[in-house]
Amino acid sequence: MDQGLNQKIDAYIAENKEQLLQDIAALVAIDSVEGTPEEGAPFGKGPRAALDKTLELAAGMGLATRNCENYMGYAELAGADPEKYLATICHVDVVPVGNGWTADPFKMRIQDGWLLGRGVSTRALWWLPCTPSSSSRSRAMSCATPSVPSSVTTKRPTCRTWSTT
Repeated sequence: MDQGLNQKIDAYIAENKEQLLQDIAALVAIDSVEGTPEEGAPFGKGPRAALDKTLELAAGMGLATRNCENYMGYAELAGADPEKYLATICHVDVVPVGNGWTADPFKMRIQDGWLLGRGVSTRALWWLPCTPSSSSRSRAMSCATPSVPSSVTTKRPTCRTWSTT
């Protein structure tokens, strides 16, 4: 990766560290284990809450967001070429907690320099490559989608095509 871009990303993270940690904590706090499908929440209330919060955070960063029938969402940062995208793909749900937790898994904490909490690395760090410090000549897009079990056969929107060139 371009050294100048790395420096911009590092500077953005350093300048916004506290807000980023608050945003991660807000996502970790949502118990987004798949639940009973209901109107407007095809994977249950938890995954819907996580999708909504993810899109809220993206909108707060100035990204244009779209919720695709509550199955997935994405956020974009317009660039000079509307046909090019910088994309990250993630999921915002988690599997059931299981055994072995020594603290509340839905409360993010920092321990020995590590961020700990349910989903902290899989659903909370999606936006770092999509920060406003990313190249203004590209468009950033992130998909926030609950993992869809193989038993689900309903209509599922897909992300738009992107390129890395």
